Amino acid sequence: PCPRFATTSVRYGTPHVAILANAVAMMCVLFLPFAALAEGEMWFYSVSTIMKFAALCQLRRMEPDRPRPYKIPMTDMAVNYYCIIPTGLCVVMLVVVKMDTLIIGAIGLTIATVAYWISLRVVGLSKGSLIAFDVLDT
Repeated sequence: PCPRFATTSVRYGTPHVAILANAVAMMCVLFLPFAALAEGEMWFYSVSTIMKFAALCQLRRMEPDRPRPYKIPMTDMAVNYYCIIPTGLCVVMLVVVKMDTLIIGAIGLTIATVAYWISLRVVGLSKGSLIAFDVLDT
């Protein structure tokens, strides 16, 4: 059961509400200087990269036998060590940006966290329904 804002168009199969929300968000940042856009993009990319590495380490530890499209041929300890340097560089990137970027990033992460909480509590979705493992289960 998807929330109304996540439904797709019957005709094209596209998430039309999400596309519209993205377009409105892009219009809001259209007039920012390019340097600010690039810095903000790299800030959010660094946050998402940290979450990806954390998920990699967590999933290898919690669900080692889960089907995956590919497996990294390393031990769990080697994967953890492999993730340290890029994660550290991402943390440095998060810290050295301008204060404006930190504030905008904090606002963005807060909005994402609230939206996630609303999808779990109010809409009644489960954590598993927000993750697309359908392709791996076939």
